[in-house]
Amino acid sequence: MTQNVRFDLVEVSNEKAWKKAQKLILENVEAICRGLVTQTYIRTHALKTATLLLFGYVMVDQPERPKRGVSVSVVNKVVKVEKLAGFVIANSTDYPGFLYIDVICSHMKIGNLLLQHVEEYARNTLRLSGLILASLPHVIGYYRKMGFTNQLSCDIPEDAKINHIYNIKIKPLIEQYKGDFEKYIGDEVYLKFLELLMRSNLAKNKSCKKIEDCNIDGYLMMKCFAPIMTKKKVKHRLPPVEIIKPSSSLVKSVQRNSKKRSREEPLPRRTTTTKQSPSSREKTSPTPTRVKRSTKAPSKTTPSPRSPPLSPSTKKGQRGRTTRKRTTQKRYTKSEWFF
Repeated sequence: MTQNVRFDLVEVSNEKAWKKAQKLILENVEAICRGLVTQTYIRTHALKTATLLLFGYVMVDQPERPKRGVSVSVVNKVVKVEKLAGFVIANSTDYPGFLYIDVICSHMKIGNLLLQHVEEYARNTLRLSGLILASLPHVIGYYRKMGFTNQLSCDIPEDAKINHIYNIKIKPLIEQYKGDFEKYIGDEVYLKFLELLMRSNLAKNKSCKKIEDCNIDGYLMMKCFAPIMTKKKVKHRLPPVEIIKPSSSLVKSVQRNSKKRSREEPLPRRTTTTKQSPSSREKTSPTPTRVKRSTKAPSKTTPSPRSPPLSPSTKKGQRGRTTRKRTTQKRYTKSEWFF
């Protein structure tokens, strides 16, 4: 049944469709909402502030109406008829940046599909940051399964105490009574949980001081959307380069030619250069020895040291520097002065 659901979305900008949609809701409130939402609340408050209406239609099998003069037992044909199964009243003015779902009613198990369709429209078309609704006490568990939490802002996460009490005490309580809200709503544990929501300023009616008064308008719940990741535009993108692979026949021919060349023209051998030992270098080109000048005057007996004569072939050093021939002058003592 849920597979053949048709959705119809109406906005305030379309005046003719908006008036027809309002009449359709007021005619089917009692049958679809089953007394949980009154017709006076929808007429006086919900439809006045609404900016968006969503309808869900389901195909239902219905026996064909007999013509005049034909008995009902003769007609056996079954015709598929489209029937209204649920609706949503929402607005984007009460909470800026969010879509506030004021009323949602369904009686053919299409509540999940209605919420999913509203979420997709708010996220992709309206580009809003989340959904907000005021949940009645007996539907808090259902909305938490759908991803809603009891918080007031997407920047501030849900209070850890509320989350802890719901998961440890309220969730097993709902499973114990198997979803019979008339039984677990009167439980003391559930009443303490509602009192915690009231103290956390999560009641829709901020002026209420008792749980009975707060239950009429419900408690605020929120579902935040994840930010949409958009791909960055790349400017001056070059076209893709096509890599042409060589054919197998061309590769084989190149390999054959390389083998032929290696056979016909062998590579020349590398000549190895032998390093000369320091002893052999001295024999071939003796380097001149430098003598340090002594500060003390030489004695009579010891002659002054002189460097050996340099050959014309060894006038240049290893680094290309020219060596000069140094001469040492004879120094005399005071006793040898003759003037």
